[in-house]
Amino acid sequence: FLLWRFKLMKNSPLLDVLSREEDIRLVLDKFRDSHTVFFNKGLGKDEYKKAFILGGIDAITLKWIDKGMDETPEIMVKKVLSIIES
Repeated sequence: FLLWRFKLMKNSPLLDVLSREEDIRLVLDKFRDSHTVFFNKGLGKDEYKKAFILGGIDAITLKWIDKGMDETPEIMVKKVLSIIES
């Protein structure tokens, strides 16, 4: 899921159109909605834990976009997973 998310964002020609943060947040919300099963299985039943981790993934994604997406999607997945696992 994470690799797909970062690859889609990096390769999307629509990202330039979604220049406002509100627009990008709508896309991130759709990512979250479409992967509910993955999150429920991987993060358990603790709703606060899910909210915390998903919010963090969104924040990292926004920071990556703001910085020009220089890191590869694969590197971003490693960064996210290392934060979650620590």
